[in-house]
Amino acid sequence: MTQPPKSSAGAALSADEIRRIVGDISDARVLAILDLGASRDALEQAVAWAEGQSDVLGELELPLSGVVSELHEILTAGEEWEEDRPLD
Repeated sequence: MTQPPKSSAGAALSADEIRRIVGDISDARVLAILDLGASRDALEQAVAWAEGQSDVLGELELPLSGVVSELHEILTAGEEWEEDRPLD
């Protein structure tokens, strides 16, 4: 029996998809996101928080947790990343 394809919202992202969602970010940050195996949904939530939209779903101001929290840290971290780490 064939299983239906997984939703792209829950599948791990490629470097190109990450850059389409986030914009122009360093290779080091892309690698860190890839290392997490983050989904599109998680990355979009982290981007919303990084852009100051912490109350995306209502007035609850829920704290970040799990992968979304880790992604938020990657997106908002200072320039301590190793910019010379190649993508390959």
